[in-house]
Amino acid sequence: MFSTPDLTSLPVEILQLILEHTHASGHWPLAQTCKHVYRHSQHILDRHREAYQKFRISSDLDLRTVRHLLSSCVSHGAASIDAWHVREFEVWGDRENGEPWEVDVDTGEVRVPEGGEPWLFPRDDIGSFCHELFNAMGYSLDQEGFQAQVRRQLETGADSCLKPCLLALLPRIRALRYARAGGADHTSFKYLCRMIHWCMSETLLPGFKALEKVSFGICVGQAADGYPEPSRRSASELSALLCLPNLSELYFAHLDGAFELDDGVAPSFLFGRRPPFSRSSPVRTIVLDMMDGLSDELIEFIARTPRGLESLAIRLCPEATLGDERHQLTEELLKYQRLSLQRLCWYNADLNAGSTVPNWMDPSHAIMFDDLRVVSLDLLYVEGLPPGMRAKAMTEFTECLVHHLPAQMEVADFDGVDFWEGAFTPDQFSHSILDYLDDMVEAMVRSKRYEKLKAIFLREVQDLVSGVQHTLFHFPKTIKAARQRGIYLHLNGSKPPPGLIVNGEFVPIPTRDCMVTAVFSSRNRERSRPTTFKQLHGLE
Repeated sequence: MFSTPDLTSLPVEILQLILEHTHASGHWPLAQTCKHVYRHSQHILDRHREAYQKFRISSDLDLRTVRHLLSSCVSHGAASIDAWHVREFEVWGDRENGEPWEVDVDTGEVRVPEGGEPWLFPRDDIGSFCHELFNAMGYSLDQEGFQAQVRRQLETGADSCLKPCLLALLPRIRALRYARAGGADHTSFKYLCRMIHWCMSETLLPGFKALEKVSFGICVGQAADGYPEPSRRSASELSALLCLPNLSELYFAHLDGAFELDDGVAPSFLFGRRPPFSRSSPVRTIVLDMMDGLSDELIEFIARTPRGLESLAIRLCPEATLGDERHQLTEELLKYQRLSLQRLCWYNADLNAGSTVPNWMDPSHAIMFDDLRVVSLDLLYVEGLPPGMRAKAMTEFTECLVHHLPAQMEVADFDGVDFWEGAFTPDQFSHSILDYLDDMVEAMVRSKRYEKLKAIFLREVQDLVSGVQHTLFHFPKTIKAARQRGIYLHLNGSKPPPGLIVNGEFVPIPTRDCMVTAVFSSRNRERSRPTTFKQLHGLE
């Protein structure tokens, strides 16, 4: 008799052949069996369709979701269907005793879900699993008392220590997103990172094997009065995520810029007993948001840990400033990511005016990357040159522009502010200089080296010229050459084609629109101190 996997793997022709060679007395029972299996399969498939629609993107907004999915994870057969279809999970906050969105401000009682009733674990599987897992991670817990605590947490929604257990068990989860609003500190995230560290020395659980995209700290609202800003995250948490074996995209907000992997911490959480940097990560895109600085060790860690980094974006806090860190990071990336890096972007966060993009790269660095797709050129090297050397410098830059930039370049982004301010005074602006610039960019457009070139951004240069000469220079030769090749030219008043640049960012930074399990209202979220979970996140 065939087992179920063997039977389902047989082609229809083989099943028909079995039917034809079965004794006549067995035709009717076999046909009835197949008919019964077919009908039952339709019922099971209907459950799959329902679970896909309901749980494909899940969240913790419903207090019963974690409980239900945990039960599904430790069940077998049809009872495990719901957990099987979870592909994305969104964590909006930790519901712990004492937090304002979990405790009634008048009575002090913990809220429970409407219609909730006492709930027993299936054969105590969930409690036993959590107990064994936390004990293995170094927590000394009494089994009976811990299971009672787990049951209470699941019934009341105070489930911060159980979400990591759920995420570790979901067999097909691909994306994990943590929201950030007010002072929510996400205790569950700390447990999750410690669980990943423990798994690196033991056996990876299915959820950690499946995760491909992780976003931590997506801003969904500003801190209300009385709530502190989110605390800085530690090096151990970032390092834990980079240990995920199939991670491809990582967004991480509020990382502590004084990043240190000291001898007392790094061996215990990152690479077992091996020294730092001995393990590589498959991550291809890293976005670090709201950074307050970059330590030397963080720069080396970012540049060295990925085995094939393609995109890196760093957005600074409004009050943060950088000195040589930008060039230092570029030089480290040249050592370890020269063959793979495609996009390197720096953003300044201005919460009132949006993001600006001062991500210009020195040409001497740009020409060293083999696969750089977005080339944002920094022309600072002309600043301060004697007048007799400026023409030579511009000629050398034209040579670099036409013949030496990465052949895979798709976008050329120019900043002319420092170039022109350092090389010329306002009264020296003339049509000959502007014509020279027009000829220079036209030569790059017509160069056969850049067959994949899709767009050129000249708005910064155009704005500078307009501010000095009080007239708008339109780069006529460049426009003509770009039209002939079908290349988009970004000037004043033009809009880039969809997908080329998002919100002024070549490496998009996740926004609250990425959180798909809640609808945001337009009311002022800082009008009053939030007292419920939904009010805290602007959901009502």
